[in-house]
Amino acid sequence: MKKYLLLFLMIFIPLCVHAETCDSTYIKIESIRLINVNGVEEINEASVNGMKINLDLKMHDVGDIAEYELKVKNTSNEDFYINRNFSNLDTDYIIYEIADNNLVKAGKESIIRLKVTYKKEVPEEKIKNGMFSETNKLTLQLTNNNSSSLKNPNTGSTIIRIILILLMTCIIVMFVYNKSQNTKIVVLIIGAIILLPMTVYAVCKYEIEIESKIEIPVKEIIKYTLSYDGTKPITKIGEAIPNNVLSFKTPELVMDEWKNITYDQKIKPFYLKHKLDVNDIITESYVEFLITDELKTQMKEYFCYNRYDEEKCNKKYDNLVNGTYTIRGIDMYDSNGNCKNEYSDDGRCKSPFYENNIEVLKRAFNYELQPELCSQDSYGFHCYLGNIFADLDIDGMIIAGDFSDYECYVDGRGYSRCFLATETG
Repeated sequence: MKKYLLLFLMIFIPLCVHAETCDSTYIKIESIRLINVNGVEEINEASVNGMKINLDLKMHDVGDIAEYELKVKNTSNEDFYINRNFSNLDTDYIIYEIADNNLVKAGKESIIRLKVTYKKEVPEEKIKNGMFSETNKLTLQLTNNNSSSLKNPNTGSTIIRIILILLMTCIIVMFVYNKSQNTKIVVLIIGAIILLPMTVYAVCKYEIEIESKIEIPVKEIIKYTLSYDGTKPITKIGEAIPNNVLSFKTPELVMDEWKNITYDQKIKPFYLKHKLDVNDIITESYVEFLITDELKTQMKEYFCYNRYDEEKCNKKYDNLVNGTYTIRGIDMYDSNGNCKNEYSDDGRCKSPFYENNIEVLKRAFNYELQPELCSQDSYGFHCYLGNIFADLDIDGMIIAGDFSDYECYVDGRGYSRCFLATETG
């Protein structure tokens, strides 16, 4: 009686279990198209090859976005959930997100929106030959949501079912007609193993592979320099920054270094700014300076304190306009020493940035309210208050600094340098 009960269970269990297939054709990517773009260029149009997507993008600034619409068709009778957490993703600068839809519905076409965002500035050390590039291979997973009846993708094959039926027939014959109890136990174990694929289930999972190539070109490289180190090093437009010139990423770092050099913790608001090309060659040079509340307070304490006209003196410094001011230098001569620009009325080679630089100084010193701080003559335009000054020469020389401490300049041939007031410039 027991052997027939066991036999009944072996036959009845597979009849009660309903195993569906996870056919590779149930989920299909119909198309992909770019629907939203901000600051991004497609080097090559996005493409689909089976369950693989290829993206080829060029981004420029943090916040640039490319958003794609994937049309996915589900021909099964089950809904599939989209796992928003990409696997195999290894990038610090680009973010990949699935927006809105979480579900690919049964028997329908659904839309999946993929957003690619330039999220974090690429550091300078990651840039090679003026370009940052990376290729990301990531996987988007779709799984059925029926956790109580997870599907094995292999048990639905007709051939496999026929093989299982033949094997089970042999097992039943051996079990009924074999008189050895030990043999019957072995037969039962074999039968259980054969039934295992029909009683144990696996998640039905589809994977969309995304290969994304990203390029981020460097539009320009900005460096701030302080060239004093006791050897009078000089930078020049058209050349690389010499090794003995101190180079910094931010103005704040330059000003801190000035304090170290002068052993003076007062604010040092003057420095050189350079634009470089992808080969680290200087293309533009500037003298840049800051006007801040800290600088005003510092100067009022030094120049105005306990003076008979202290209030009037303080007012002049208060009228300076806070901000960052940049005056541009230029190399005005070709390799033969000929002027590349227009000549002034008195026959001198004239900087094309002269008038613009004048406007910069007028804003900084609040020329409209206190024009007495600036003057203009046949040589150029000059402003000063206390020990802070800025001079512009028609023939291209620009210089700004602290009379009692240090100065920075770019001359008409594109040479630039900062130096202490105790040196000879």
